[in-house]
Parts: sequence; structure tokens; C-alpha cells
Amino acid sequence: MSTHWGDAPQPEVVAELLGERHGPFDKLEVDLHASDPRGLSAHIDLGARRTTIDVRFLRGPSPDAWLTVADALDALLGSWLESGRDHRALPTGEDVEFQEAMMRVRVEQSVPELERIADQLLEGGPKS
Repeated sequence: MSTHWGDAPQPEVVAELLGERHGPFDKLEVDLHASDPRGLSAHIDLGARRTTIDVRFLRGPSPDAWLTVADALDALLGSWLESGRDHRALPTGEDVEFQEAMMRVRVEQSVPELERIADQLLEGGPKS
């Protein structure tokens, strides 16, 4: 079986489907990567925390590579929720296998408000 890339999915549609399946979330955004168009990222806001799950297709057989990437993102989001939102419980790295394909998976958790305050302090204080 070879790898076939069709048209890229619409990020808004993927976000809507993920939200219906796993939500509700304060905010859920999905984006394609302009620099590497073989991946999707989900940005999930719950309260003050933001979790980002980034999945990129590296290699392997897939009759529909975009569907495989979207399914991997869906599975990771489900696993994240089942783990009690423990981002460290998800598999990460360069060779995460999913449906016989190899993916690069990155998971990060941040607090955007704290990052904004830190940036202000590093720049010399609050902007007026």
C-alpha cells in the first residue's frame, strides 16, 4: 500500500468534529502547518491552560494520509482526556506509530497569561 495525499482538510471542520466528539472546550482551534503541510495541530483552551497537540505524518502506508493524521489527532485528544488531561501521558517523539504510519508527535501545555506577563517583564515592563 502506498501513501496518498488528497486535498488538505479544512481546519475549522476538523475543529468542529473534534469539539463535537470530545468537547466542550473553552476554545478549540486546529491549524495546518504552512511550512510543513503534512501535519495538524490542535490548540485546546480549558480555563487558563492551553494544550497543544501537534501531529505530523513522517512515512508509511496510508490510502488517505490526511485522514490518518486527523485520526491520530483525534486518538491523541481522546487519550489526553482519558488520562485526566495529563499531557505527559501521551506518546511523543519522532516515531510514534499509528495505523502502520510513523508520526512526529509534540505535546505542550502552557499558561498564555503567564507567558504574556513574562514577555512584558523581559521587555521592560507593561505597555501603556
